[in-house]
Parts: sequence; structure tokens; C-alpha cells
Amino acid sequence: MSLKACTVVIHDLNETAHTLDVTATTLYEAIAQALAVARGNEWIADIGKGLTTVTVKVRNPEVTHIVKIEDFEAWLNRDVRARQRPF
Repeated sequence: MSLKACTVVIHDLNETAHTLDVTATTLYEAIAQALAVARGNEWIADIGKGLTTVTVKVRNPEVTHIVKIEDFEAWLNRDVRARQRPF
């Protein structure tokens, strides 16, 4: 799998949108990187769980994905071999 430049948009519990640029090989890797940065940033309020969504825009070719946090967390809890979900 090749690295892709992505823009990830996460909304905090105050409904503020935060846009982060990451480079990742899979959709969920992009989300994981963005959440790690967001959760470690004092400017960003708590991020919701469950039905809260994260938007990932992949560049070249441009594709937009919308993923629920609960689906991302379910992916994290799966076997490592099943985690290789490409864009």
C-alpha cells in the first residue's frame, strides 16, 4: 500500500471542526493519527464517541470518507490482520 496525503476533519463536543493533515496507508490509520494529535492538543475539546463522525478526504485521487467513531473503535479491537483496510 502506498502513502496517501489526507485531510481529516474532527468535530469536538463543542461542535468545533478541527482539520488535520496526515499521511497514511489506510483509512483507519489516517483517523488514528488525527485522533492522536487532536486528543493531545489543549485547544481541542473532548472528542465524542459512538455516532460522532470523522471525515477523511484523500488527495490524488480525491476521495472523501465519513466514518463513525464506533466503527473506528470496533476496527481497533479487531485482529491486526483485519486492520489493513486500504483507502
